[in-house]
Amino acid sequence: GGALLPDNVTQSVLQLLLATAEGARARAQAIRAQHDAKELDDDEFEMAQQWEEVVVMEVARCLGAALQSQASAMGHLDGVLPKLWAALTPNSDQIQWLTTVALTYEALKASPQELCEAYTAQYLPQLQEACAPGGFFTPMRSLEVRRHALLALGVCAGRVAKGFAPQVGPTVNLCGDLLTSPFDEDNDDQVALRDAAACTLAVICEHHKALVNPLEETLDIWLHWLPLRQSTGYPEIEECYSFMCRAAVAADGPLSPAVAQDRFSKVLGVLGELPPDEQEFSE
Repeated sequence: GGALLPDNVTQSVLQLLLATAEGARARAQAIRAQHDAKELDDDEFEMAQQWEEVVVMEVARCLGAALQSQASAMGHLDGVLPKLWAALTPNSDQIQWLTTVALTYEALKASPQELCEAYTAQYLPQLQEACAPGGFFTPMRSLEVRRHALLALGVCAGRVAKGFAPQVGPTVNLCGDLLTSPFDEDNDDQVALRDAAACTLAVICEHHKALVNPLEETLDIWLHWLPLRQSTGYPEIEECYSFMCRAAVAADGPLSPAVAQDRFSKVLGVLGELPPDEQEFSE
């Protein structure tokens, strides 16, 4: 449908959202300074960081909605993204990383094809790096940074086949490791990260099947994780289950009974476990 708000109001809202996103770095530094000065104790510091994460993710979602409905919004974000990435370093605060990665994810989803290809060429290595957990020699990445980066890789895989091809192997390995490694099943963020890995793996298996090696083992790992546990509210869920169904009903599909009866049985089991609001996939 058409825009619900007058152009001048829309522009003001966009500027406010982008200013809030760009201010994440300063807010994160202020929170850390308060903690260092003992004005916030450890619990208050953690709560402030968590609240800032919520703000950043809501801003990104609002901008994503604006990008979908207002063609002019992309020009605003296109001017901000390069500055956000240029300001990032491996040691940047995780809120700064989350802001940049989450906005890139929304831009990849909503951008015209030519711009999506340009974003993929420009930011794919950084997104791949942002998926890594970090370790002794590199800063730890937050679970939300990693989840958004994984989802962004899935968008690239689905929309930019040639540009994403060199990253198929590393991304498949990353997703497979996440889906098979031990984790805290009571931690919703850790579960959501693995749901994102499963969604991205589905996109890769559909659009880059010839490059997935070994395909059979990868599909088994992916199917073993399903159904998705905590993921709600983003379109990758539907794409994940839709791929599963298409691969099961196609005569030569890798999940069809003619090709792999055991996998087809697993598909039926997954469909039977879906909550009522996702039962349409069973049709």
